[in-house]
Amino acid sequence: MMHSDVVTQSSRRAPAPLFRRAPGRPPQGYPSSPRPSRRRRLSWLRRLPVRLLLVLLLVIEVYPLLWLLLSSLKEDAEFSLKPLWALPAGLHWQNYVEAWTTGNIGLYFLNSVLTVFPALALILALSVPAGFALEVMRWRGRNFVLLLFLAGIMVPLQILLLPLFTIYFHLDLI
Repeated sequence: MMHSDVVTQSSRRAPAPLFRRAPGRPPQGYPSSPRPSRRRRLSWLRRLPVRLLLVLLLVIEVYPLLWLLLSSLKEDAEFSLKPLWALPAGLHWQNYVEAWTTGNIGLYFLNSVLTVFPALALILALSVPAGFALEVMRWRGRNFVLLLFLAGIMVPLQILLLPLFTIYFHLDLI
């Protein structure tokens, strides 16, 4: 055996990496520094008020729904004997059974579905072309029509309730 055929431990080399790292950068897979950079901390602090506001809005939105759900599981006696904010003593699911059978919730749900879905389809069928015409197309009177749409959105629906109630009352529909 010749000397050149013998491979010693010291003559073996690791394969060369495919990509060389930039000088001054840590190897891939290692964090760049043990602490977050100053820029990252400042960015997080700048976003903190917005995050706190979002958490507050989430609590404002979710808490009434949770309170409503928990109140629906109370027994009748718990409403009169305990404070309004008290948690239910047990999960009284009978309330839902009674609402479904005695309160005709199934019929009301069907009425809602038969009313909402056709109205939603009609709203989408009319609003998508109107939105396209108002935003993409250029035509005379476009700004005036857009202002009419905006005025219709800005009028609260509660303003219409009193005249509607008066009309229904005079037609003996109430």
